[in-house]
Amino acid sequence: MQEDHTSQPPHKRSESIRCRGASLVLLHSSNTSFIMTEHPEYEMEELVALLRKEDNHHYWSSSEAETGGLAQAWRHKICDWFYELVDHYNFDREVVGIALHYFDRYIAKRSDGFLVREKYQLAAMSALFLAIKIHGVSEDGSSAKIKALSRLCYGHFEGEQVLAAEKDILVALEWFIHPPSMHQVAMAFSQVHPLRYVSPSNNSYVYEAARFQCELAVFLPDLLQKYKPSEIVFAAMLNATEKVDPIVLTSQMKNQFMSLLHLPELGLDESKVAEVKAYMKRSFPVPDLSMNLSPDLVEEPQERLSSVSPTNVSEF
Repeated sequence: MQEDHTSQPPHKRSESIRCRGASLVLLHSSNTSFIMTEHPEYEMEELVALLRKEDNHHYWSSSEAETGGLAQAWRHKICDWFYELVDHYNFDREVVGIALHYFDRYIAKRSDGFLVREKYQLAAMSALFLAIKIHGVSEDGSSAKIKALSRLCYGHFEGEQVLAAEKDILVALEWFIHPPSMHQVAMAFSQVHPLRYVSPSNNSYVYEAARFQCELAVFLPDLLQKYKPSEIVFAAMLNATEKVDPIVLTSQMKNQFMSLLHLPELGLDESKVAEVKAYMKRSFPVPDLSMNLSPDLVEEPQERLSSVSPTNVSEF
């Protein structure tokens, strides 16, 4: 990357963050009298199990990663480059959040001596390789294209260096490499949302709009440090539901979804959800319901066009 875009406010970054999936178009449902008396048992058990993983201390940094000054500028570029790479190779964007989760935890544990660009590059590339190897399947169903990805290191890192860095990351993370991703949490919440039974199209909108906000949230390590994935996702879904027609999403249905905040099994902090909801509403405006955010229709900013197809690790 030739230009530094880290000075852009988060809402400007939304121009280059694309939401995958169906078109975010509201389709009204004629069935507006439905009331779900209880959440399906299986989906709730799955949600509870997923959120319990958040309480595992192994998935949290023991100290904050270095985020000031030069290090923060590098991390912003890493986020940009990760998204460009996964889009180019057609991987699900979920692996970006997982790779950054590995990277942030690793830097927090190996912070000494990491204010060197080459070490940041190697750690970032290795974290992404691991995330793709473990969690990444390209959208055409094929295995992760590791050979193609490895060419991005040519002239910068030897294969032995990358393998050693991957091993060091695994050791530093104590092999806890299956964090609850925000995309997983968003899907789990959407499975128990009343809209699922009233208007699947609107439920899909809420899920996709929540993912849209979460893809922007990973640019902010302080946000990820302060709030749990479930709190960020729940807040994002609340912002998205504000765009849904109240004829479809009644106040009773809204209250039913809000009641999840008070379930002790989920461990959601209502005050933190309110904080992050307000922050994201200001910083990551939710797309209008009539906006189609399918990748083919979203234009990249002109200054980003030259780096859409990544060529090597030196780009960040």
